[in-house]
Amino acid sequence: MALSGLVVGLTAVQLVFDSLKMKTGDIMDIGMRSAGMEGARQTGFLVGGILAVFVALIYLIGLKYATMLFPLAITYFLLEGRARKLGMPIAFAFVIAFNLILMDRIMAVIWPEPLIEFFSTGGGW
Repeated sequence: MALSGLVVGLTAVQLVFDSLKMKTGDIMDIGMRSAGMEGARQTGFLVGGILAVFVALIYLIGLKYATMLFPLAITYFLLEGRARKLGMPIAFAFVIAFNLILMDRIMAVIWPEPLIEFFSTGGGW
C-alpha cells in the first residue's frame, strides 16, 4: 500500500513539474502539439468526462460491464458520420466477445464486484 501511494505521489509531482514548464498544447512527453488544432481543449474535456463516467460505471455496475459500455461512449462522442455508424457496433461486439469468450471462458478471470453493494446484491430494500 505504501509503495503504490509513493508511485501515485511521485506521478503527481511529475505532472505538476511538467505542467509548469510545458507550453500550451504540449501533450506530456510525446512531442505532439495540439494548440493549433481547433477544438483540442473541448476534446480533452470530453475524453476526461468519458473517463470519469467510466470510473463511475465501474463503481455502479462493475468492471466487466463498464468495459463493455466504454467503446460505445468513445465511438459515439469522438467519431462522426459513417465511422460512428460502423465503429459503434464493431467496437461493442469486439469488446463483448473479448470479455465473454477470452476473459471469462478461456482465461477464467475473476472480475471484481461493484463497489456499491446495492447493485451487486440485486438491490433489495
